[in-house]
Amino acid sequence: MGEIAAKLADRIFLTDEESYNEDPEQIRAQIFEGIEKGKGQVRTTEVADRREAIKKAIEVAKKGDTILVTGMGHEVYRIVNGERLPWNDEQVVRELLES
Repeated sequence: MGEIAAKLADRIFLTDEESYNEDPEQIRAQIFEGIEKGKGQVRTTEVADRREAIKKAIEVAKKGDTILVTGMGHEVYRIVNGERLPWNDEQVVRELLES
């Protein structure tokens, strides 16, 4: 995933989605390896908090830019440390755009 993003994106915000019972730092590190392989590390900002990462992407976007939020799609919850947490990317984006 990281290598593909590095090849196709002008800017990458690497963040968490669902870690289930895995270490989210380790997941991000594995994705970052792909980003490095695709030579995208200088265009990458790592922000563990998903809401904050989406907020930062919105803040740096300019007129005509497209922001692609990937990973969660239609999901309405995230599983983090075995706990099911309410989550909706679309709702988060709408809230951030309205604030």
